[in-house]
Amino acid sequence: MAGQFPKKMLRQKATYWAPATEDGFGGTSFAAKTTIKCRWEDKAVLFPDDSGVEIKSNAVVYVDRTLLKEGYLFLGTTSSTDPLTLVNAYEIRKSEEYPTVDGRRFERKVIL
Repeated sequence: MAGQFPKKMLRQKATYWAPATEDGFGGTSFAAKTTIKCRWEDKAVLFPDDSGVEIKSNAVVYVDRTLLKEGYLFLGTTSSTDPLTLVNAYEIRKSEEYPTVDGRRFERKVIL
């Protein structure tokens, strides 16, 4: 999708966890979750990973802010503080951001 994805189209809510960090005890922990606006599309698309190997997505999600690769996204809101305990929380495998022609706004999407 080229150009600006209108924010008014972001009518769904998702829960986002930034990438996990080491907790100092040999494990990892996630930052506090954040609720964001999005448009979640359950669709399989082929995309290259960091090594150039094509893999298939679980979903493509248009979002209202920059999200980090290796973070997690869950459609809807949840009380869970750990996305790894949720069946339908997916790791962000690719994060993309495209400026509009005037450079003042961005289309942001993540591939899960």
